[in-house]
Amino acid sequence: MTNFFKTSPSTKQLAFISLFLSLFIFCCLSLLVIFKCPFLISFDKNVSDFFFLRQNYLMIDLLSFFSFAGRPVLMILFISLLTVYFYCRAAISEKRFFFFILTIFSGNFVWIFIKELIKRQRPEHSFLKNSFSFPSGHSTDVFIVLFLLVILLETVNLKWKKTIILAFLLFSLVVAFSRIYLQVHYLSDVAAGFFLAYFWVFASFKIYKIIFGPCF
Repeated sequence: MTNFFKTSPSTKQLAFISLFLSLFIFCCLSLLVIFKCPFLISFDKNVSDFFFLRQNYLMIDLLSFFSFAGRPVLMILFISLLTVYFYCRAAISEKRFFFFILTIFSGNFVWIFIKELIKRQRPEHSFLKNSFSFPSGHSTDVFIVLFLLVILLETVNLKWKKTIILAFLLFSLVVAFSRIYLQVHYLSDVAAGFFLAYFWVFASFKIYKIIFGPCF
């Protein structure tokens, strides 16, 4: 059992507050989008236009690569294969294995459902016209994987944990930024993805422990 899971009462209280805040912020962003808040629309458009006017071929090619690497299907594949690897090496239990698999797949269904529910149109200059914008699927999935990676690496004996997590954090931020720069998402779409990912992973963590008992 690692220090990550040996939480004091004050830490548990802080975790609950952060969980509530992430849900609250996501709900606020969702309502602002649904009711087409003029301030949010103007802010998002200004940010989108700012990066559109500063696009160049080098940055487009570079960020297109990161955007492709951060595709939801690849993120699901990455964390699934990593979980299977540690499970086959007996580094994680069966309960933990199913927690990681269920969380990434259920999280993916959640953001797809919300997209279809809210139906926000993509930015004006987006080359994607047949899908919706809020929240960003790339952002949601890449941050779900980041948070799952933090939990996973805390449960296994592996060197360079902090380096791996920092590297993936940087990757996640670049993927999220790429979606704004490439004009396929607004800033609020990407931010909503982050807060939804945080809430989903750690709410799933709490619910899973209640249903199946302590497994971390």
